[in-house]
Parts: sequence; structure tokens; C-alpha cells
Amino acid sequence: MWDYLKNTTKPIVLYGTGNGADKILNQLSKASIKVSGVFASDGFVRNRSFRGYEVESYSDIKKRLGDVIILMCFGSNRQDVRLNVEKLMQENEFYVPDVPVYGDVIFDANYYEDHKYELELVRSMLADELSVKTFDAIMSYRLSGDISYVFDCEEEEERKLDLIKLPKDSEYLDLGAYNGDTVVKYSEAFKNISSVIAVEPDSKNFKKLCKTVEQMKCGPQVQVVNAVVSDKDGMASLVSSKGRGVHEFSNLVCDVTASNVVPCISVDSLVQDRMVNLIKMDVEGNEGIAIQGAIATIRRCNPYMIVSCYHRSEDIHELPLRVLGLSNRYDIYLRHSPSIPAWDSEFIFVPK
Repeated sequence: MWDYLKNTTKPIVLYGTGNGADKILNQLSKASIKVSGVFASDGFVRNRSFRGYEVESYSDIKKRLGDVIILMCFGSNRQDVRLNVEKLMQENEFYVPDVPVYGDVIFDANYYEDHKYELELVRSMLADELSVKTFDAIMSYRLSGDISYVFDCEEEEERKLDLIKLPKDSEYLDLGAYNGDTVVKYSEAFKNISSVIAVEPDSKNFKKLCKTVEQMKCGPQVQVVNAVVSDKDGMASLVSSKGRGVHEFSNLVCDVTASNVVPCISVDSLVQDRMVNLIKMDVEGNEGIAIQGAIATIRRCNPYMIVSCYHRSEDIHELPLRVLGLSNRYDIYLRHSPSIPAWDSEFIFVPK
């Protein structure tokens, strides 16, 4: 896609503003690819500018430039956004550039060639046909920017849970619990869950999590923890951002004068000698170091794991290889829930 954009004669316009548009605009600038305009959905134009471009409406962009290439610069799983995207795809050449939520590694043709061995290895390890189809679709999308590839492999959230068969009195570890939505969802889906540890670093989300837990009238016992999941124990400074990705952190150098400092804790310290049966891990691009901090737990408990793999370009191959380097007692599934771009993609590790 990036090579194609270098050589096209069509005007290129960005759909959306914010963090995602910043990243895409930076990448286009590095490649000396000209951008001819920026537009937003109706209701978001509001007589404003973005990076020196007047934010226009779609109709004004079309009136001014005619036949354009649209680059979508934000993500959403809302149905109304999906319908609008499908309409724009019918009327224009339309791409969704794959820029990572976190990190600066772009998954382009060079990256694919450099990591072809690891990518093919992961593909060969996938446990079913849908996983392979999903993997291939994500690869094709990332290289081409054509989001329609992943439309063909979407699976509703509830169906992926059919892969998980928990024993009685299971303990569930929710890493990146957000506002408690997955605490509720998984507690309702798996009646065998008797206890939950829910970990959320962001103070605002943590308050919402606490409120959600308080409102749960029945179900498992829930322990809430306001901390960053890491590979070690200590303190971490959170970094807030807007748009694609909400929070990331540095636990290597903690700025003790920062206003947003929270404890960080490893899974092994959190769990100690308890038996964990299910781990959900959606920790804003820090899945790799979270796994590193769960070595003893993974080897001892061999839990089911649902691990997000879309925050960083390298997650798609590094995360499964990291887990299998700790334990070979897993079948690996890959699932993608409806979203644009290929967010909400997860590896599901099923104990053998």
C-alpha cells in the first residue's frame, strides 16, 4: 500500500483526525507522499483545522477534488461507522493504513520479509481453519490496507468463548479490566467462575470498575487491584494519549514527580500459589512483558488465556512464540471480532 501511494496520481485525503491521523500523516511525510485534504464525519467538522489542514466535510472534499483515495485514520466497532465505511468504499478507492496503537514499527512489505520465518511458524501452529483464515486475512490487510480482507473472517465475541471449558470453582484473572465489562461478561458466560481478580491501572477506569463490581448482585467474589501489570513489582508512570490507544506506561524509568504514578505488579506476585484457570490480557501493548511476569503461573497452572494481539505490529508473532517458549501444552486459536481496523484480534490459548 505504501509503495502504491508513492506512485499514484490521485489526490490522497485523510478521513479522521487525532492520534491515528497523526501517525499516518507522519508515515506519509517520511515517504514524501502528499496529502491533499482532511475530512471528518458530519458533526465532527466544526470549523477547525488539523496539522495545518482545514477539516472539511466529505461532500466538500469530493466537490473540490473529485476522484480521491481515502485513508481512514481512526478505529471503531460501531455499526453506524461500519455502514458509513462500506458506503465510502463503494464510492472511492479506500484504505485503512495499519499503524500500530503503540510503538513505531510499521508492518509493511519489508517487515513481512524480515519476519517471514516467525510469521510462517506461528501460522503453522494455529489449531483450526478459522484461525489460519484469520491470520491470512490480517496479513493481507496489513500489507494492502484493504480492510475488506478482515470482514470475511469476523466472528462475534460470544462464539470464541465456546473454546473455553472451565472446571468448577475456577479463578479468573482479568488484566486490563477497564470499567468491568469483561468481569461481568465472563462471569455470566462461565458459571464455574467462583473468584475474580480484576486489575486496572487508570484511576478513572478503576472507579468505574469498582462501581460495576458493587452493582453485581450475584456471581463470583471479585478482588479489584489498581495497578499496572508488568514483569516486576514496583511503581510505574502512566502516559495518557488520545485516539488510537488510551494508556501506555514505562516501568523501566518511573518519573516519581509525575502525577499519574501507580504500583506495578507481576502476575506471579499477584497470584502467588493460587490456581488460576483463565487469564484475559488486554493491557494496551504491554502484553509481552505481562507474559514475562507470568512465567511461573503459566507453567504451574496452564490456564486458558485470551491475549490481545493488535496493539503492536510484532504482537502477531511474538506473543504466541513467547507463550509456547514457556509451555508447549497449548493449542493456539486466533479470532477477530468485528472492528475497523483489525483491532479486537486475540489469541486464545487452550490447554491440551
